Amino acid sequence: MLAFAIIVGGIGVVQQFFVPVWLKNEESMHYFEVKKEFEKLDEKIIEAANYGSSVLNVYLDTNYPKYPFLITPSKASSSIKIERIGEMESSLLSRKINITAFVLEPRYHYMNVPPETMILGEYFSGGSDIGGMDLYQNGKMTLLIFESDEKTISGNAKLVLDGFGEYRVKSDAWFNISVKEGYEWYIEHLASVLSEKGLSPTVGDKWINFTVSPDTEILMYFAGSELNNSNEPAPVKYTLGSFNLTDSDGSSTTLSDGSAVTVDLTSTGDLKSSPSFYITGTTVPNAAIKVNITYDTGEGTISQSFTWYSDSNGVFQLPIVPPTAHEANSNTIANIRLTFPDGSTTDYTINFVFKNKGHERDD
Repeated sequence: MLAFAIIVGGIGVVQQFFVPVWLKNEESMHYFEVKKEFEKLDEKIIEAANYGSSVLNVYLDTNYPKYPFLITPSKASSSIKIERIGEMESSLLSRKINITAFVLEPRYHYMNVPPETMILGEYFSGGSDIGGMDLYQNGKMTLLIFESDEKTISGNAKLVLDGFGEYRVKSDAWFNISVKEGYEWYIEHLASVLSEKGLSPTVGDKWINFTVSPDTEILMYFAGSELNNSNEPAPVKYTLGSFNLTDSDGSSTTLSDGSAVTVDLTSTGDLKSSPSFYITGTTVPNAAIKVNITYDTGEGTISQSFTWYSDSNGVFQLPIVPPTAHEANSNTIANIRLTFPDGSTTDYTINFVFKNKGHERDD
């Protein structure tokens, strides 16, 4: 009996003092592995935006080891909550977007670990910034925008992210961010960061407004899950910069939506071909812009429809070559419509005035 009592007492001591230490060590190893994977979310959003999709695998269950004669829990289940916490409006966006927070909620039997939150590419714990993307640094603003239905994932989680593109522009812009109750600390964080950078934001309890200067490089990555589909364009305004009508000699005239301009093509010599003009400006990179042009020469109309692309830096340069005039003192009117991927349109009318003969094109 004494030996049995000693054995039982020994098991009790191990159960009370040693098992919690062993299992807490298991929880610690599991937590840091989950944390490492969770903090890849910013990379996964960028990957999805650039390549169309990405996958985040996180093993949220903690399976405890079993020991002979000792009692251990079967498992503990952590979770990641995807929560809509507010909205963002901007002069660069075609609509309001939902601001989504990813909240890692660790749950263990022995460890007490605070939640960790990722918002727009930054990571927080207890309301304090603990890393991730720099929202604004060295004249560059970076936003990781993820839209999704609200949900909670647990177990051996597989989160599929659909990408909607990376957009880069150098432009002035205004932003208005609002949050729901419980996330006032995020507004305080933004106010502190932006004030340190000299942006002078306007701040309320649950909202913040700020403006960035024209020389600010703005980089936005768009991704989503379930709410969106791969055919939906990112909510970007495509007419971001001003557009100009530029002559081959470099002179230019500013264009605005619905504007009409007159270009004098009076010849000063034996000009054999119509001079070339370009509609130039800045928009988002690699934008497929539909072009519809109708030239009215007075003797008939010539219509053209095609797609023209901005380059990888968002520079748009569309050549405009007015048809040959056949009569002195005649006009050719070009009605031009640009249709951007978000469905928005811009219309220009250009009146090319020919005051003498000689504008015959060499073929």
